[in-house]
Amino acid sequence: TVAVTTLAGGPQQGSLMLSADAHDFGTVSPGRVVHTFLVQNKGDRPVRLQGAAVYGGEVEVVHPDTPLFVGDLAEVFVAVNTDAVEGKAFDIAVVLDTTDETQPKKSLRLTGRMASGE
Repeated sequence: TVAVTTLAGGPQQGSLMLSADAHDFGTVSPGRVVHTFLVQNKGDRPVRLQGAAVYGGEVEVVHPDTPLFVGDLAEVFVAVNTDAVEGKAFDIAVVLDTTDETQPKKSLRLTGRMASGE
């Protein structure tokens, strides 16, 4: 359950407002790191999140499979497998495919650094 009833001041991409469009995990160890983005339909018709494309890393993306009606707030969960990170840092793009007629693609960015000695 999401306690927030509305998002304000976040980046707006088409009809959807996001709590943020980027997250920096900071310094991480091998394993799995997770973050949840909030998304709200600020448009005038339902919007469906249809899928996600990931560029630059191994990421699990979980989003609602039901339409977001006007005013609805939902969570988009991302989990980065840092065991698969090559090098000292990662910079991953996640592009959500939606039915939003104004801007169907929504971009999220995930960054972080591996702890030294890893």
